[in-house]
Amino acid sequence: MANRILLIEDDRSTADYIANGLREEGFLIDHAANGRDGLFHATDGTYDCIILDRMLPGMDGMSVLAAIRAAGIESPVLILSALSSPEDRVAGLTSGSDDYLTKPFVFAELLARVRLLIRRGGTTGNAPQTKLVCDDLEMDLLAHRVRRAGKPIDLQPREYRLLEYLLQHVDQVVTRTMLLEGVWDFHFDPNTNVTDVHISRLRKKIDEGFARPLLHTVRGSGYKLGSRNSTGGPPLDHAAVRAAGLRAATDRCRRDGGHGSPPDPQRDHGTGRGCRQRLARRTGGYVAVGRAKGRARSGRPAADHRPAALVGHPADRCAGALRGGQYRRMAAQRPRPGAATIEIFRIGHSLPERMRVMATRLPDGSRMLAGHVVESELRVALAMEEAMAVGMAAAIVLAALAAWIAARMIERRLEDTVATAHAVAAGDLSRRVAPNGGDDAFDALALAVNAMLDRIALLMTELKVATDGLAHDLRSPLTRLRATLDRALAESRDENARVAVGRALEEGDRLLAMLDTALRISRAEAGLGRDAFVEADLGAMIRDVADMFEPLAEDRGMTIRAEGPEMLVARVHRELLGQAIANLIDNALKYGAGEVVVRVEPGPVLIVADDGPGIPEDRRDEALKRFGRLDAARTESGAGLGLSLASAVAHLHGGSVALEDNAPGLRVRLTLG
Repeated sequence: MANRILLIEDDRSTADYIANGLREEGFLIDHAANGRDGLFHATDGTYDCIILDRMLPGMDGMSVLAAIRAAGIESPVLILSALSSPEDRVAGLTSGSDDYLTKPFVFAELLARVRLLIRRGGTTGNAPQTKLVCDDLEMDLLAHRVRRAGKPIDLQPREYRLLEYLLQHVDQVVTRTMLLEGVWDFHFDPNTNVTDVHISRLRKKIDEGFARPLLHTVRGSGYKLGSRNSTGGPPLDHAAVRAAGLRAATDRCRRDGGHGSPPDPQRDHGTGRGCRQRLARRTGGYVAVGRAKGRARSGRPAADHRPAALVGHPADRCAGALRGGQYRRMAAQRPRPGAATIEIFRIGHSLPERMRVMATRLPDGSRMLAGHVVESELRVALAMEEAMAVGMAAAIVLAALAAWIAARMIERRLEDTVATAHAVAAGDLSRRVAPNGGDDAFDALALAVNAMLDRIALLMTELKVATDGLAHDLRSPLTRLRATLDRALAESRDENARVAVGRALEEGDRLLAMLDTALRISRAEAGLGRDAFVEADLGAMIRDVADMFEPLAEDRGMTIRAEGPEMLVARVHRELLGQAIANLIDNALKYGAGEVVVRVEPGPVLIVADDGPGIPEDRRDEALKRFGRLDAARTESGAGLGLSLASAVAHLHGGSVALEDNAPGLRVRLTLG
């Protein structure tokens, strides 16, 4: 009995293309052109599979899917959409769909996925297969052995997995995307011929030396394991080849989400030698320097009245250790004739007091001393100085305490603002600063920050809508274009025409991959995609990617080696990071030489290094720009987006990319935040 399929697709050309191809394969097709009609048909509940477009008129695909599951309908659902970002695929798969395929796609891949979904729904309770067979090629899954015509074939582990997947899809065209997902669990396309290299090596082992080939390349579509060649001659009856439709723009990246002065020496102010040097350079005034018994103070003689040296300048303020003991400079004005400061004992006092006196010679030859006691004034001055010192110290302590309290108050008021800034930088655009209701400068700052964040969130939403709309609007006509070329390829009997159409399909795929990568870079730089972060083992990731590229490295006379801890778990965007690592390895293989080393270090830090010519230091910034091509003649393949995507992925993770000299070669250091 034929299987029934419900197709919910609003684009008439695409719907006709899919429906006609599935009918030729023997399926019964019902078509609905909008979401409401599709939901009405789906509630019948008798369909073996539902193909659902996401962007539908009347009722969008996600709402249709939610209503289907809410009604208890368990029919497998395959979402078919131009929305290709990892977040869109994750949202579709977690909302109840069983598979997700992006436009443009290859019809053979759509057919294979539909058959797989139907088979899953109808094989519950059946005994698992132990042998896979195609013609005279046999794989024993229990013994882990492969034979063809009774002759054992020795396969590497990756070749065994690849052949097992092909044997599970005998006489079906499988795309490169299907192989990357099914064999390596990579939901992105590394945009290289790495799958072609793996297929070529497997073909040599299972076809060379035998009468007829089993592994064929289907131009513009993928590969087919079967006894009949589907690549030449008149069109085949198998619609998987004849209707090889629309290859996903994001096949390139399936789970991706996608190489003054020096410090002053010690001054000589505090040394006797420095005093002598400085005082010797000055002349024209007097400075009294005497031995200090206690705390000598400027402007007063010391208590010891031994002769003092008169040198220097009154403005000089140097004090130091001179020969003969500790001295303190005491500046004084040039004394008037006969004037002096002396210590005298007043009657009734046991301690001397300082007095400023003037000696006057009288006519009879005797001298008269006239003056006044200055000791009390000095004591008052000393007390005032001490009081000022204590007050100054207390003022400094109080000022420091007040400053600390004010700083803590400001810090507490700004804590929420700082936490919000960190949260937004980490990707949470919904976070806002809570005002305190004080109607002060801090609340004004909070309102201004919130207004800025609202604007940023609006811009991010508009960017996502714009990229989604651009993806949909571009993929819809490209889907129809690819369908037309696909039919021409299947129906043409002229081999030259088939080759030309195949090349047109390949160039179209390359253009779509370039567009998809550019959109992915824009989304990553805008911080879109952090909600798809998962815990991933980076050590296992680099080993798997290196294993996938190893045959390509061998074909180019190079080696590739993965280093690092056995396990290093980090929260990352697995698809985008895998795409970035693949891009860096591909660049190293294209432009490098010798050995390519892929290493992961705690941090985490990912490093890809080669022994090639490297990149001149003055051109490294240029290499990180979008479409940055150091090959001015554009003779090498590529779009110049590999390093730019790696930089955008690092930015999404709060890190950066640095290009360094590997002496010789280039070392790319991708740091994750």
